[in-house]
Amino acid sequence: MSQWYYLVLGFIVWNGLLLSWLPQLEAQPLAARLAEDSIGRLDDFFDIGNTPLNALVETELWFPQRVDHMDDTNEETFPQLYYLNDTYYQPGGPVYLYTPGEAPNRPRTVTRGFLLKLAEETQGLVISLEHRYYGRSNPVPDLSPQNMRFLSVAQALRDFVNFMHKVPLPQIADRENIRWIIVGGSYAGNLAAWMRLKYPDLVFAAYSSSAPVRAKRDFYEYDLAVGDRLPCHLQISEALDEVDRVLDEGDQTAIRDLQAQFGLEALERPGDFAGALVDQMAGLVQYYAPPRSGKPDNVVEFCNYFFNHTQPVDGFAAATRQYLANDKIDVIEKYDTYQGANNYTLGQAGRAWFYQTCTEFAYWQTAPPPAFLRARSQWVDLDYNEAPCRAYFGDQLPLPVNVESLNWEYNSDHISVDRVYFVNGEFDPWRRLSVSSPVSPHRPSTEDTPVQIINGASHCYDLRQPNEDTDWPQLLAVRDDAIDAFKRWLKTPSE
Repeated sequence: MSQWYYLVLGFIVWNGLLLSWLPQLEAQPLAARLAEDSIGRLDDFFDIGNTPLNALVETELWFPQRVDHMDDTNEETFPQLYYLNDTYYQPGGPVYLYTPGEAPNRPRTVTRGFLLKLAEETQGLVISLEHRYYGRSNPVPDLSPQNMRFLSVAQALRDFVNFMHKVPLPQIADRENIRWIIVGGSYAGNLAAWMRLKYPDLVFAAYSSSAPVRAKRDFYEYDLAVGDRLPCHLQISEALDEVDRVLDEGDQTAIRDLQAQFGLEALERPGDFAGALVDQMAGLVQYYAPPRSGKPDNVVEFCNYFFNHTQPVDGFAAATRQYLANDKIDVIEKYDTYQGANNYTLGQAGRAWFYQTCTEFAYWQTAPPPAFLRARSQWVDLDYNEAPCRAYFGDQLPLPVNVESLNWEYNSDHISVDRVYFVNGEFDPWRRLSVSSPVSPHRPSTEDTPVQIINGASHCYDLRQPNEDTDWPQLLAVRDDAIDAFKRWLKTPSE
């Protein structure tokens, strides 16, 4: 499902330059790739590296979490991993509960990133709780179709509630008056906002970064956002017109020749070939980082492939071949949609995330209507996205995905709750499903419910490790404003 593979920022050597526009993904089957693709991988944003705090939180902590919150007669539990950092905690300070969402939990989630700065400024304690079915927090022995039934937004929210009520916190004497602040980005940003919405008496406030709170099946707006960010959008669209012409005509010799030109001749299904082409562009835009002084802009570097070729399809093919070579990609392992469908082993975050998209979110990234320029083949349609759901999770899985149920449950189109700090990046394609979507009615920012858009930023950029060499004035201003907002809210008397 190549249209999903855009998440990991990796630096690769290309023509002597360090470029980050091509995600560095290992060859792997669909379900594994989805963990990197999905909408998160926030653990990568906390800037790998040693700090004096790292050694303080190497201890793994485990909470006995209920397997099924919806069945009072089920008393089974499973161990749920969490990390805790009380370096900056002072009596009366808040507890920040962070979840990495659809990624495994790691110690650096409580030692790095903007979250730690928030804790320092407000004398808070930081906890990072792993989401069920991800990493090592598994309520089931394997990921076979029948064992996926305990994975849902509702179960995840109840995990947080149960954890908040029962986790041992010897650092805090006044347990009854803890001010819990939920923090998350991307899917976890949804959870942060929804925790404040659903449990306002328990959750004092939330920080929600790049949260696509609206579920959508035909999410073609993602493609529009990717294309709009690229100065070679016209050339990309023209190249895809040629790709689709060849695929539509069905001449097998011509199709094989075209796939060989792109280095993708091993793929048997036209949809897999077409889907593979968006991989490099989506990662470039979703995790765009402004270039450091004297360094090339990665968007420009990518588009030069098109500008340096007479025929757009030739430029696209050259860029794709270079991408495949640099990452040493096994084309079948990475782009064959059904590869690994019957692999039920634990530890496949991508398989878990795919289940969530197949049952609640969809988020299918499709080509836009014909009237628009595009960065995705028309072969990447709803059927291409949704059909694998039953191959992975059984013929009884209800399709199409009922996204309206989730949107209604969490008031996604009109979510309004105080003391939630919403942040989005200007260039983040997922902003089209957020509270600051450019295609939704304007939502004013208030002191009680701030809504910020960081110009020049991409997905969850605000949560990254602060860096004085690369952070720009508006990013710094939004972070400072967030700190001020939480300080102001924390001064309010307990209700």
